[in-house]
Amino acid sequence: VLAALLISWFSSKKWYCVAFILTYVCVAWGYNSPPWFGSRRPVMSIFLLGLLYALLPLSFGLASSGNHLTNEFLLFGALLVGIRMSVSILKDFKDVKGDRQHHKRTFYLVFGRKPVVFISGFLAIACYPITAVLVLRHNSANLISVAHGLLVLAVAVNIINRLTLFGTASDNGLIRIFQ
Repeated sequence: VLAALLISWFSSKKWYCVAFILTYVCVAWGYNSPPWFGSRRPVMSIFLLGLLYALLPLSFGLASSGNHLTNEFLLFGALLVGIRMSVSILKDFKDVKGDRQHHKRTFYLVFGRKPVVFISGFLAIACYPITAVLVLRHNSANLISVAHGLLVLAVAVNIINRLTLFGTASDNGLIRIFQ
């Protein structure tokens, strides 16, 4: 939000910045405040975090650069939300003891380990490779082969981490994977 305020000061497209700031503040407010209380609703929580950390900043960049909304952008944005959701759903593993003590309704505590592992694994296996393909399709001079290799490596590491979830049965084992 602070970056958007700074950009709006110098931008000729001030209404993009204002719209982004208002949208971001409303979604962030809805995450912890009535009537949504998104942080208290397991499914809404991971979806809102995907919007806040992936789609809204990406949309702000698109709008402030003067580019237009395309089907490829919508697909890319949806994939980034999926990737962020696959990470957000795992954040509860490390806090499980405290969340139980304080009766928090996290996705993990409400639905259990198997759905968390399946959803995180599915989102990662589905979203990471397609995102990489979309990025690699644009063979511009800005993306050198080293960057391509690093992208493929990052995709592989994230998918391998998700696959290790399927063979881990304990909370402590899950915490070790994603520390």
